[in-house]
Amino acid sequence: MALVVVKNPVAGGGRSAALWNACRGRIGELFPDHRIVETLPGQMAEQVRAAVEADGDRVLVLGGDGTIGAAAHGILCSSRPHTPLSFLACGTGCDFARNYQWPGAPEECLEALASATPGLVDVIRLEVWREGQWFALTHALNIASVGVSGAIIARMAGRGSLIDRLPPTLRYRLHCIFGIVAYRSRRVEVRVDGSVLADGPILVATVCNGGWFGSGLHVHPQTRPDDGLLDVVAAGCGGVAGNLAMFAAFDRGTHLVHPRVAYGRGTVVEIAPAADRQNEHAFLEADGEPYRGDRLRLTVLPGALTVALPPLMS
Repeated sequence: MALVVVKNPVAGGGRSAALWNACRGRIGELFPDHRIVETLPGQMAEQVRAAVEADGDRVLVLGGDGTIGAAAHGILCSSRPHTPLSFLACGTGCDFARNYQWPGAPEECLEALASATPGLVDVIRLEVWREGQWFALTHALNIASVGVSGAIIARMAGRGSLIDRLPPTLRYRLHCIFGIVAYRSRRVEVRVDGSVLADGPILVATVCNGGWFGSGLHVHPQTRPDDGLLDVVAAGCGGVAGNLAMFAAFDRGTHLVHPRVAYGRGTVVEIAPAADRQNEHAFLEADGEPYRGDRLRLTVLPGALTVALPPLMS
């Protein structure tokens, strides 16, 4: 079996390099026939697609949610979309990995991956409305969200501040606080399977295939990446103080009972600017990567991706 090891050298502020140094010997023992693809910014999905179509029978990612999501997109866009995906998460948030039962040390995780039985998980297909029709944008494996979360990701992508020298999780939380203070809400309409879930100023609307985002915020406890459904959580704006309180509620896991939060489940989610805000672009992120768009459609693709991973959390 030819294994493609996808290594993001900058994931998690250098965690990927440390993980590689700790695991490279064991990877060679478990997967003698392997080659390494070191990712380049903006080219990850294409690199994975090319590697899979060349000789890759399986993909192992060492990186964060963005790298894992890009690898999934690359596999699905290849001529071999059923190629199994495995990963060792080492990014800033490692949120999709939280859906699985990991055994412990990296070497033990590798052994679990080597013996894992391939299974199927759902994927989110993202499309954007342009020039009178829907265009494919990307696939997301964990979560896509609109609002302050997208603005925070865009802020982090700018880099260069003193905050960026801090440990990844602390860095993200500080960017969240500063991003919430600076955020100016957009009026959007969120529809789930054609029914309006939310219509008004939105702090954040999350479309979830996995249960966690934002470096450990548990969006919804019922979310599973193999149930054929998307869980949608939309939180309305409440001024700077109210928005910071909402962030604290997400952090505590009490947001679902908040009066400004709406929740729904379905297979197709549409997010569009309110009628009086048609020229405004929403801040969108998918698996921690920033995108731009105004009218968006997110569709679950049940069982679209083959994975070789430990068991899902019960």
